[in-house]
Amino acid sequence: AASRDFYDKPYSSDPQSGNDDVYKESAERAALLEKTPKLVADFVDRYGLKNKKILEVGAGSGQLQDIVEDYTGLDISRSARRFFHKPFVEASATRMPFPDNTFDALWSFRVLEHIPNPEQALLEMRRVVKPNGYILLHVANDVDRYAAQGYRVRPYSDFDIWGKIKKATIPI
Repeated sequence: AASRDFYDKPYSSDPQSGNDDVYKESAERAALLEKTPKLVADFVDRYGLKNKKILEVGAGSGQLQDIVEDYTGLDISRSARRFFHKPFVEASATRMPFPDNTFDALWSFRVLEHIPNPEQALLEMRRVVKPNGYILLHVANDVDRYAAQGYRVRPYSDFDIWGKIKKATIPI
């Protein structure tokens, strides 16, 4: 629940704060700098996925939803839903609400490093992709080990006593 609340904040529209869609815009700039849309389009072309059933795990603002016809975006943030005109599912990557072998392919960019149990997310990804399906993963491998729990950005009130101690000692 704390993770879901944490990820709801960046995608919430708050014009009064003057920060409306700042997170969305910075994520989209980063994706363009890293050529993510081209990487996904090349992946789709290479494996003939244009008309296949695709899942994006950690879909964020849905920047990649129009690369294929049959797209579903999954994100833990309920506030991300406002960016989608294609199917959107609010759920955790570690407990996806899909039957086994639902998708022909899946992609996920800069998500695994934010998941406290990435092994479970990988098992779920494999479960929902059909046999002989395709999975494209990109991780931000230069993220410190505390990123998944959001220690640097979440307030102390989000953590139990041991979490507060970890947060307090990160600068050291």
